[in-house]
Amino acid sequence: MPQKTDLDVSPYWDDWELGDDFYRVLYRPSFAVQARELSSAQSILQNQIEQFGSHMFKEGSIVIPGHIGYDSTL
Repeated sequence: MPQKTDLDVSPYWDDWELGDDFYRVLYRPSFAVQARELSSAQSILQNQIEQFGSHMFKEGSIVIPGHIGYDSTL
């Protein structure tokens, strides 16, 4: 479900928009990482996960059987 909180306010200053046509955040070497850069990277990742989930699953559908499996030979 999409997030409805406005994150373009203090302390986040997340100004990333889907319509901006970019999925890259650049960091300057030898400078501290800013909260805005981290918030933008998080928003981009959240959007990608949300788009994948809405493509693969119908909203409100139950995932059955819902058990966890793993391959211990890896």
